[in-house]
Amino acid sequence: MRLAVVGAGGVGRAVGAAWRTAGHDVTFGVRELDRHRDLPGVAPIEAAVDGAAAVLVAVPGAALADLLDTHAGSLDGHLLVDATNVLGGTTMHQLPLLLARVPRARVFRAFCTVGVEVMAEPVIDGARADLVFCGPDGPDRVRVTDLITDVGLRPIHLGGLDAADLVDGVTRLWFALAFRQGLGRHHGIRVLADPGRPS
Repeated sequence: MRLAVVGAGGVGRAVGAAWRTAGHDVTFGVRELDRHRDLPGVAPIEAAVDGAAAVLVAVPGAALADLLDTHAGSLDGHLLVDATNVLGGTTMHQLPLLLARVPRARVFRAFCTVGVEVMAEPVIDGARADLVFCGPDGPDRVRVTDLITDVGLRPIHLGGLDAADLVDGVTRLWFALAFRQGLGRHHGIRVLADPGRPS
């Protein structure tokens, strides 16, 4: 697929590199081209998202409003995967802002619950780490599931966008384990279930 990554920080670079390894055509949309000449496939944001099958929004959470002020028209109508986090706020997501500014976009929330180290190396002690995400059912959910799998993580869908606070809870758990409990940034979360037991 032709994919766009808006942002060239750690998350964007890790996910974009994994998608390229999986065979996708990835373009990084950035504001300052000269700052990212080391990164193959950079372009202005409008050019990067034009014609993309999916767009990963991987800017800092504090920069999302400014991004939408400038580029909402280019982003609207796309399949958007929101990976932004606001640290220290009541919620880590900004879905009301996103949905208001790009009302025709098909929005999912993913790649926001583990550190960039896990996205770059998702197999830990022989097991693939899980990545929880949320968004509506349908063909776009299948596409997002495949894109998570292409990074090497095991996707776990928690429901529609009304599950965003639950996704945020997993993000907070990851941060607590990484820093308060001293596990470090390269740790993952794995859901275990007995396949023989009825649900």
